[in-house]
Amino acid sequence: MPASVTIAAGQTSATFTVTTQPVTSSFFVVITATLGADSRFAFLSVAPAPPPKADTVTIQRAEYNAGKRTLTVEASSTNTSATLRVFKTSTDVQIGTLINQGGGRYCATISNVAVNPGNIFVKSSLGGFASRNVSLK
Repeated sequence: MPASVTIAAGQTSATFTVTTQPVTSSFFVVITATLGADSRFAFLSVAPAPPPKADTVTIQRAEYNAGKRTLTVEASSTNTSATLRVFKTSTDVQIGTLINQGGGRYCATISNVAVNPGNIFVKSSLGGFASRNVSLK
């Protein structure tokens, strides 16, 4: 924020830029306007950004190929910056991470999956979650 802003004669306002930085706690900033010996004060409240909302995850495909020992998973997220991880439901063990294809679409073919996991869940780094039974190819 500039140290001072001059308002031209006959005008009632001026525009100026305030550069912000992320904060971890709330506080107030005092803005002072002075004309001659007269001053007026305003308080500007500064607060941290709210936490991101959980995204919605949907699994379109979960398919196990016994011959190749691969698990193919296709899923989507309502947030395109999420990281999606695949877990075996019965053990809560991570099987793999889906690759972001853009536009909220994610997929991966995970190798060396010894047996059909039966049921998987996909968990997003932003809190979204979905589960699905794995079909055989």
